[in-house]
Amino acid sequence: MRLFFTIFATLLIVGVFSNHQELVPFPKLLNIQVLRCGNPTIYSNTLEEEERVETYNPPKVYTEFDETVRLESNETGLIQFFILARGQINVAIWMDEHIVEGVQYEEDRDLREARGFIISLPFKVVQSVRETKITVRFRFGRYNKTTEVYASTNTLEPPRPPTLYSSIIFSESEMEEAKRLEGNGQNVNDAFIEEEVDFGSEGTTKAINISGALKNITNSASTIERIPRRPKVPVCENINLKNLIFNRISSNTTTVYESTTSGFHDLTIKKFETGQIIFAVSGPGNLKVSIWSTVEETYAAKTMQVTNGYAAFSYKDGYEHVAVDKLIAYIENDHGEQCWYYLTIKRVE
Repeated sequence: MRLFFTIFATLLIVGVFSNHQELVPFPKLLNIQVLRCGNPTIYSNTLEEEERVETYNPPKVYTEFDETVRLESNETGLIQFFILARGQINVAIWMDEHIVEGVQYEEDRDLREARGFIISLPFKVVQSVRETKITVRFRFGRYNKTTEVYASTNTLEPPRPPTLYSSIIFSESEMEEAKRLEGNGQNVNDAFIEEEVDFGSEGTTKAINISGALKNITNSASTIERIPRRPKVPVCENINLKNLIFNRISSNTTTVYESTTSGFHDLTIKKFETGQIIFAVSGPGNLKVSIWSTVEETYAAKTMQVTNGYAAFSYKDGYEHVAVDKLIAYIENDHGEQCWYYLTIKRVE
């Protein structure tokens, strides 16, 4: 059985290689497989997170593996690393031996053509901890590349450390501007903040799931602004949020939400999911969408221009996200019309 899964994973690597021969500037850790009693577990690295290059001599590249590897207390087994590379490289892999024994490896390899290979190491968990790291380091030419893999050896603890601020709306860099606006305090008489917002509007939200993620959806031009004041007499005759679309890039699926009211309920994102939230908007004039979270309790909103009937921004779920997030989408045009919609997003496994 183990041989079968090893062969199967090798074929997966060959498939990835055949589609990405020209995309191998650096070696890459593609997947990690843990062979244990019962079904083996495969952890993928579709997108290498938090990549940065430091201008040392030689230059150094740092990346973070997508998923958290889960090992169990006192577990023994085989851990396999699936790597894509070419040329002359040195590969080193290590873990803290006080936590996991056996994951210590270093070898020189000469790969004349780009191809995948597997490194298999027996392991034994000797200590249960909330988090630890597997370090995979490549040396090639003048470059060093290090990929850090978060791991947990205690299944009762959360699998992912809070390495990044995990706002669903703002990226890490955008949070600096959002915090600056927050420091200025709220708008005077801002009813969106001071009054209780009703997220319980009647009606049902219909979800349509589609296989495959949407391609070539460009994020909208956006700015970080103060939360707008709620108009005393709203005018919302011609503006309409037709659909709310979750382009789930990490799982290669799309969900289209429809609602007959101003509330979009039971929206879901999976833990550590990445993708885009797309607002399909119709109406006259120059339209823009402002979006903010009432749960985050900031006074800042992301304001996006509507182009070709939609506004879109990227999201990335993180460790610190709440179980349920409540957002407000405020849509206006240059004709003096404004509408707002209430979004309730739940995290699911």
